[in-house]
Amino acid sequence: MKEAKTYELKTLEEVIAVVNEDNFNVFMKDFRAWVALHMSIKKVQEMFPSVIRTEGNVFKWTDDGKTEMNINLKFRQPEDRVREE
Repeated sequence: MKEAKTYELKTLEEVIAVVNEDNFNVFMKDFRAWVALHMSIKKVQEMFPSVIRTEGNVFKWTDDGKTEMNINLKFRQPEDRVREE
């Protein structure tokens, strides 16, 4: 079996360059899950705009035949506020 390769896909041209008949179904499952996740995050951002942020819209996909996803979330830390007395 070939070694799994990870791609950072930003454009349709990049997607077309890496997707083929052998990996198409797995790619589509992963991509659909990624889009659904970002749609959910967007809804939460609308409710809590100062807490949650996203960085970039790059789909990181590993062509390994598995339909798995790793998720890293970053939350903004509240700024330290000093009360004026």
